Amino acid sequence: MHIPDGFLDLKTSLICGAISTAGIGLAVKNYRMNSHPRMIPIMGVGAAFIFAAQMVNFPIIGATSGHLVGGALAAVLFGPTSAILMMTAVLVVQCLLFADGGITALGANLFNMALVSPLIGYFVFTGIIRFWPSDIGKTISLFLGAWLGTLSAAISCAGQLAFSGTGLWTPLLLAMAGIHAIIGIGEAFISVLIFNAVVKFRPELAIHSVEKSASLKTGMALSLVFVVALGFAIFVSPFACSCPDGLEKIAQTMNFEGKALKGAIFTQLFKDYQIHGFESHSISLAGGIGTTVTLIFACFFSWLFLAKTPSSPKTSEKLPIDLS
Repeated sequence: MHIPDGFLDLKTSLICGAISTAGIGLAVKNYRMNSHPRMIPIMGVGAAFIFAAQMVNFPIIGATSGHLVGGALAAVLFGPTSAILMMTAVLVVQCLLFADGGITALGANLFNMALVSPLIGYFVFTGIIRFWPSDIGKTISLFLGAWLGTLSAAISCAGQLAFSGTGLWTPLLLAMAGIHAIIGIGEAFISVLIFNAVVKFRPELAIHSVEKSASLKTGMALSLVFVVALGFAIFVSPFACSCPDGLEKIAQTMNFEGKALKGAIFTQLFKDYQIHGFESHSISLAGGIGTTVTLIFACFFSWLFLAKTPSSPKTSEKLPIDLS
């Protein structure tokens, strides 16, 4: 769903950039008001895991692939503010280092995947869980939240393309919604599996447990998650489905694939996760580098906006329910 340079016109890019800047600014303000240093490594490792997971495309019908977006999952585990900042860090690294999403389209990609996806997923989850707080209720709520978060982001993407004149609204809506309704099922299953694993085996990582977790225990859990993320990026991503993703497939089918531009020179460094001179292990090396850079950038991003004098050990926000 990463929109490349050339698919959006100037007005759409500027409007999306302004809205995304405002939305992320509000998230930063909330984070600054309530953040605690214990959230820094959690933000970094969470973002690194999402980066690595997004490298693993899974096949769907019609020679098309999809991958985990992760916005809804992050919002449920860590709260919407933290999820927005995590997704922002991931998308910025993908854009600037790997040309995965264009620089001129960064505002649109942030709006779809860092704002729409986590917020829709979070509010669907919390809206249902208030009336159905059982374990099965949590599972179904997250499944629906993750699915609707992905579908909503895809519909938003279709609107941006149509507003730019890249294609007609109705065909774009039907195509993007149809493909991502299927991709969203994969997103929902993966989100539920990861959520249940965290709650069962590493509940200290969920936001409601951050302030009462022992630092050593949390640190060990975070180290394990980062090792898993590196494992996905280095050893699993080379075997990911190579079929075009939903947006790429639609661009081919609707004949606007040729609108994509090459992008800025510095974004070509690891373009398409390829490294010149390391062709045989290029994806693995790029994945390892990207996962590590995302960890560092997200930690820096989190530290930069940290409340300077927290009055009490708070987390970035409180969820209305206990996930344990």
